[in-house]
Amino acid sequence: MAEIVHRLSELSHLRISWFGCSDDDSANRLNHRHTVLMLLIFSAILTSRLFISDLIICWTPGEFT
Repeated sequence: MAEIVHRLSELSHLRISWFGCSDDDSANRLNHRHTVLMLLIFSAILTSRLFISDLIICWTPGEFT
C-alpha cells in the first residue's frame, strides 16, 4: 500500500512540473506559454506563405548551365 501511495505522489509532482506552478502571474504565463504559442503560429504562417505563394527562384550564373 505504501508503494502505491509513493507512486501516486510522484505522479502528482510530475503533473505540477508539466503544467507549471499555480502561483504564476500573468507576466510569467505570457513568457512561458503564450510566447511559445505565438512564435509557433507566426512561423507556421511565414512557412506556409513560402509554399502557397511564389516559390523562391535562385539565380545561377551562366557558367553553371
